[in-house]
Amino acid sequence: SHMWHRLREKYSQNFSDQVLSKIQCIPGDVEKYRLGLTDEHYHILTQRVEIIIHAAASISFNDPLR
Repeated sequence: SHMWHRLREKYSQNFSDQVLSKIQCIPGDVEKYRLGLTDEHYHILTQRVEIIIHAAASISFNDPLR
């Protein structure tokens, strides 16, 4: 994807080490105000983050198939 291509260009040889050292998982809830984030996590996301990879999904196993 475009995002991974940009990261590989930026970090070239040390891509895996550089990227993995910067990845941090922050739990949230997309149905809540400000994603249900703590003030600290919200500040990190709004002030220091360049790329967000979200994995939001419904975990209800009773959702209808479309």
